[in-house]
Amino acid sequence: ASFPWQTAVAGPLAALLLGVLIPRRDSVRSLLRKPRYSVFPRLESVAYLALATALFAWQVTDAYLNVRVPSVLSHEGPYSLAGGLPRWMHKYHAITGAALARDGAYDDALSELMLARGGYRDTLLYNNLGHVFSKRGEWSNAVSIYREWTESGIDHSNALSNLSLAYEQTGEFGKAAATLQRRISLWPHHGPASVQRLATLYLRAGDTVAAYRVLKHYESTVEKPGSLAAEYDNLAGAILVSLGKREAAEKRFRDALRKQPDLESAQRNLDAVSSSSR
Repeated sequence: ASFPWQTAVAGPLAALLLGVLIPRRDSVRSLLRKPRYSVFPRLESVAYLALATALFAWQVTDAYLNVRVPSVLSHEGPYSLAGGLPRWMHKYHAITGAALARDGAYDDALSELMLARGGYRDTLLYNNLGHVFSKRGEWSNAVSIYREWTESGIDHSNALSNLSLAYEQTGEFGKAAATLQRRISLWPHHGPASVQRLATLYLRAGDTVAAYRVLKHYESTVEKPGSLAAEYDNLAGAILVSLGKREAAEKRFRDALRKQPDLESAQRNLDAVSSSSR
């Protein structure tokens, strides 16, 4: 049941091709007619037979690995499989690479996952490959993988989230904000954490106006804006300071401290605003 369709079709297609080779007997006359041989029908039969044999071998190999790989992973571990699988069985390289990544063997995992990428695509492969690149500190490669994931259209929400995180790690805060904005626009049901992160990305990108617009829009959709967390008010205050609205910023810092008196960042921000306004 876990066969991908590309290999599941191999067995039936092999049987179909073998069926083409079976001689037809449409009538008694065909039994008495002397057969005529030519080069081209024989070559055609040989080609059919070779293709059917290759497809049948593919099906048998896939069926064998479908049983063996999970057994080896559970009893011997992924190192017993690394480097020992046929290069063209991409699905099982993806499974082995995921197991190696789970164990922290990122170099070996990368080799297996890159082999899998040569002929296999699914959300787990994209996610695991991007994860391995990030653990190796290769964030530009992670960006490429996550961008390819977003272009595939599968599990688009998580793909956009991961791409935004990767852009942030490469210092491309504008792209990170635009990617997260796209996700929030497509999936409007989001919490204050996503809004805070989006506003922070715009702020780090130097677009203070966009950061403030994000917060104001979100506050307009909340029934009780005063119930938002202290960190949210602290961020709003920092954005207001950047816009030169110090009185409004001071109010937000005080709101944050009222909700969470031990929030040191809000206290520092309030002290800075109060001292500059004297």
